[in-house]
Amino acid sequence: MKEASMKHGILLLSLGLSACAGWMQRESSVEVSEVARSYQCNSQGPETRVSLMPDGAAVAAWQQQRGVEFDTARLPQGPFALVEMGERNSGGYGLAVSRLAGRRGDTLILRGTFVAPGADEVSTQAITTPCVLVSLPREGYATVEIVDQDGRLRGRAAAAP
Repeated sequence: MKEASMKHGILLLSLGLSACAGWMQRESSVEVSEVARSYQCNSQGPETRVSLMPDGAAVAAWQQQRGVEFDTARLPQGPFALVEMGERNSGGYGLAVSRLAGRRGDTLILRGTFVAPGADEVSTQAITTPCVLVSLPREGYATVEIVDQDGRLRGRAAAAP
């Protein structure tokens, strides 16, 4: 009786695990590249944002609107993600996006390192708004997310249909 009960339990556990596997999707690796950065992107507000831009013309329009100077003559074709750290009250803040991104389902996951000055560090007393422009794969995703070094979601944007 115990053996039959044990086999039944193992069968139920196996079925439960295979059901879980259906909704848990594996993440595949994708390469992206950081193509420009600035410490003054004139962001509004303290929150991290992700904006998607289809091509260099969209990047140039954003630059003109914000007064930011990226060298758009050497940009790849696009699309791009602009990751803005948000407004900070001093210098010493920065952002870097890894070349190794992930894809889970229809979501492209960028991995960022968000840097803040230490409590005892001397930094410029001026508002900074760091941002990074990242070249993305042409297709295969509907959403782009930025996740920090602690695995926390910092921002998300939906790709245009």
